[in-house]
Amino acid sequence: MDYGKQAVEQVPSPPFQWQKAAQQITDLMTITILSLSVTTCLTILAYRGSGSMALLLAQALASVVVLLHVGVGAMLTRLVVHAAVTWKRLQSGGKRTAQSKHLRKVLMRLAGITLMTWIWAICMTGFPFSISVVKWSPETGALLIFLMPLMLIFLLMKKILINQACTKLIHAITNAEQVAKCTLVV
Repeated sequence: MDYGKQAVEQVPSPPFQWQKAAQQITDLMTITILSLSVTTCLTILAYRGSGSMALLLAQALASVVVLLHVGVGAMLTRLVVHAAVTWKRLQSGGKRTAQSKHLRKVLMRLAGITLMTWIWAICMTGFPFSISVVKWSPETGALLIFLMPLMLIFLLMKKILINQACTKLIHAITNAEQVAKCTLVV
């Protein structure tokens, strides 16, 4: 008898912590927004001055912003997958309640936001390379500097949207699980 394998099989997996996951996503979005703000400032310094060090720092920080945004997409995907598994588990019990339908609706909305996040992350992969345009073509660089605050506003609005969707998801999961416990299947 292999006792090591038996001991591993008996350890239950810890429950998914919805509040912690939502807070981590919000924190990562905040760090992304702050990093993009510093990138914008460094790009303006590179545009106004002649130092290439500010431009290199801006490009490096822009790469970090892209990686942070990919991290947000990965964390949102993980949250959606866990929510879908929870919804499927509630459906498999034969308990199709109004709260379960509401959970599905909230889940689909969060899945759409996740898809939008991945599309934006893919589009942002060229962002670090576009910062060097500030030195090559100052007119185009001025347009880029004008668009960076718009990206900040977009990310801030997206952070608010993600925060609201995660809060609704947490409440919907809690309500659906409570109703499923009280519902008898005939």
